Amino acid sequence: MKILLVDDEPTLRQELQRYLERQGHRVISTGAGVESLALAHHFDPDVVVLDILLPDVDGIEVCRGLRSFSRVPVLILSVMGAEKAVIEALDAGADDYIVKPPDPRELLVRLHAIVRRASMASRSALIYQDGHLYINVEDRVLCKDGVSLPRSPREWRALACLLRNIDRPISHERLIRETFGPEVKDMAKAKQHLAVVIYSLRLAIEEDPHHPDYICTRVGFGYYFADHRLAEN
Repeated sequence: MKILLVDDEPTLRQELQRYLERQGHRVISTGAGVESLALAHHFDPDVVVLDILLPDVDGIEVCRGLRSFSRVPVLILSVMGAEKAVIEALDAGADDYIVKPPDPRELLVRLHAIVRRASMASRSALIYQDGHLYINVEDRVLCKDGVSLPRSPREWRALACLLRNIDRPISHERLIRETFGPEVKDMAKAKQHLAVVIYSLRLAIEEDPHHPDYICTRVGFGYYFADHRLAEN
């Protein structure tokens, strides 16, 4: 797993990082909330361990910030007696919590559990169906008004990323990594290639690809897939 560890106590942070790395996981850590959001953008972790009490911005605000662009599972670190803050963090989108200082073995078990739950939810999220579109990413089936529309592997990777984060804007950089792989060096050129992939998808599924209803642009940031299922109910 790729784990982002956010805690302002250096001793505890180092202890947990060493343990998790000994178990074969890749860990990046910080003691600051603002920096953790930047790291989440670039590191794209599988799970976040997040302390509620941070020196610059509290973990609740960090959790809200994470949820503005990611559905990464979040495990809250909380001091004993901070039930109110834990409830706020869970309301802000956290998935679970553990009391500090955690037993590293219990921490790892909880991390595996929330990542597993998120993975199951993600697989179910990779099927989209409304009155016009049916998309099953796992089986690579896309139909519009009953007509099958085969897509390229790159288009499927981009579509999978968008559907895993439905209604949430995905940055150009993250979508590029998901579509073309992490080894991309020339980001400006990759953005041009991404635009071609997006336009090809729009040609397939939109009534008017120049005024899309599904794959929408967040100007200056990236793209998102707009969920129209509720609007039809």
